[in-house]
Parts: sequence; C-alpha cells; structure tokens
Amino acid sequence: MPKIPRVSLHIETSKQHGRDLLLGIGRFLETHGPWSVSLSERGQIDISPDWIRGWNGDGIITRSTSREMMDLAHERGIPLVNVSYHGNLDPTLKIPCVNADQAATGRMVAEHFERRGFVHFGFVHAEGARWSEERRDAFISHLEPKALSIETFTLDPTHEAQGAAWEEDQQELCRWIESLPIPCAVMATYDVFGARVLDACRRVGKSAPNEVAVVGCDNDPLFCAISWPPLSSAEQNVERIGFESARILNQLMLNEHPGQDQWPLFIEPSGVITRSSSEIFAFDDRRTANALRFIRDQANDKLTVNEVAAHVGISRRELERAFRKQLDSSPYKEIQRARITKVSNLLLQTDLTLEQISDRLGFREVSNMASLFKKQTGHSPGEFRRMNRLS
Repeated sequence: MPKIPRVSLHIETSKQHGRDLLLGIGRFLETHGPWSVSLSERGQIDISPDWIRGWNGDGIITRSTSREMMDLAHERGIPLVNVSYHGNLDPTLKIPCVNADQAATGRMVAEHFERRGFVHFGFVHAEGARWSEERRDAFISHLEPKALSIETFTLDPTHEAQGAAWEEDQQELCRWIESLPIPCAVMATYDVFGARVLDACRRVGKSAPNEVAVVGCDNDPLFCAISWPPLSSAEQNVERIGFESARILNQLMLNEHPGQDQWPLFIEPSGVITRSSSEIFAFDDRRTANALRFIRDQANDKLTVNEVAAHVGISRRELERAFRKQLDSSPYKEIQRARITKVSNLLLQTDLTLEQISDRLGFREVSNMASLFKKQTGHSPGEFRRMNRLS
C-alpha cells in the first residue's frame, strides 16, 4: 500500500485569504491525494517552530515568515513551500514561494476604472505594507499618462481594532474624500479599507458610485457584502495559489523538480468582480456611457453597431466618432470585448460546455465563439479554462 504523505498546513483559518488558500489545496487533493493533513483553527500569527524538531512529517505549506522555521525544515530535509508575501521573507532564502501578482492587480483595477471613463483617481494605501506599495505603484504608473489627477491616502492597518484611533483615521479619510474631484475612482488596497472608504462617502454625503466609485482587493465576501453599496473587488485567484503550492510540494515530496527555477511563482489575478460600488460609466458624453451600458447588458453575437446607435438615438457615424474620442476605440471593438468578458466569466464560474456557452450568448456556431476568443485572448476557450480553473 502506498505511503500517504504527512503534511502540515501552517495557514490561518480566521481570514478569507487563508481559507481560500486551503480550498485550493483541497482542490489539488481531490485529484492528486490523499494526504494526512495536520491543520488547526488559528489566526495569522507565527507560532514557535520548535514543533518541527520532533515532527516526522513529509512536507509543509506555510504562511509563516519565520526564518527559524525555514532553517529547521531545511536542516531536517522536510520540503517546504511558503505562501507568504515574498517581500516579507528573508531574500537570501531559496525556498519555493507562491504569490499573487500584486502589480498586475493594481494595473487590472486601473484598467477597470479607465474603461469606465474616469480621469480622476485615488488610492488608499496600507502604511508599511510592501504588497500595498506594489499595488499602488502599478495603479499609478498605468494611469499617469491619461489621468488628470491621482490622489493617495494612507491608513494605518494596526488601527483596525483600536476604537479611538480608528475613528480619528476615519475622520481624516472623510476630509480626504471631500477633497477629491468628482467623479473620482478610488482603489482601496484591500477590502477592509474599501468598506471604510464607502463609510466615509456616506458620512460626507458623497454618492457611491455616482460621485466616488470604489474597488477593493481580495474579494472577501464578508466585507464586500457588509459594505453599502456592495463593494466591487479584485479577485486575486487565491485558490489557484493554494493549488499551485500543493502541486509544488507534491513534486518535492516525490523528489521531482517543480518546474520552476526562480521564486516566487506569481499568479495572475482573475478579474474585478463588479458590484454596485463601481457599476457606473463616468464619461462626460452620456451617449457613450449609455451605449457602453447597453453593450454590457445586451452583448451577444447578434448585437450590431446599428442597434447600439438606435438605442442611444444617434447615427452610427456619430456613435463611432464619440467612441474614438472618449475611448480611442470603436463600438464594434467594445461589443467584441463585452462578448469575450461574458465568455470568460462563464468559463471560470460554471461547468457549462462550450456548446452551452455559445448558445447562451447567441453565437451562431461554437467555432465562431472559439475563433473570436482566441483572437482576443491568445488562448482557445478550453486552454483558458484549464489555465485558470483548478484541476
């Protein structure tokens, strides 16, 4: 009977990020297990690594930044994969590490706002957090060439549980919100801050999303749902991080090369989950905004540019001129973009076959959908699903 590997999962269960990592590990085990898993309910705190000295296990996946833990695992010859933010680890360590691509996340949210016509932007940063700096810097760098203004505000994340300090920070955030040009699009570096930005908007009478559109990061269902309006958020594909960490550990336990020479392995974010807090188009030209809203709601293979123009009440030529001016694009390209977005969402969020997706979105043939999808993304629908879903 084959030996079942004994694996310790040193990952918090108290936060959504940790639970999503564990779900990703579980997805790997569904098809590549079983493992004998050691896991306890806990928060995101480092515990003494002394347990490693007497532990006769086969592998570790950890969110710990403890150098002593890494050294002890190495001394005992126990394979270890770290899913902590790589910037918080000792740079001299040469251990496998799997991370979200923070810069790609910042750019993705910037593009989300940019496609909605905003020219004024804000970013709420977590003081002392290098991962937040990466998100902020990429967000700003992407928008600077076209932005009329980009304002930043810094909050101390250690004040989250301190009543008086929290309220003082919130009052400062309110003053910052009041100073922003309207309409403005704000990225909060994580969902806790996104909820705080929306609270500040309510306090000072700024309408979200009409005056201040807000997107958080991590897509934590609790904070997104408890916010008002519900918070849009960047989905960082955390389950994929967990899945990849388990795949790499499994290879190490089998004495196989994990197929990666440089660490960390960065995982691309999977998209912005749009909810009410950013569901708006901010173009000065209301015809463009109305046309984009109609395209988003009605996009399918049968939707034509003439139908969009008729809905807005202008000629096709006027519509095309407005899109060139406002978007540097065309109505036809935006219809294609909306179709691909819908195909991508169904590929990732459902188990519908390609035939069912094609039929649901009104494509005449599956081959038409597949050809358009590959032209836009560089991958066939099947390749895209395999790359981005856990299997």
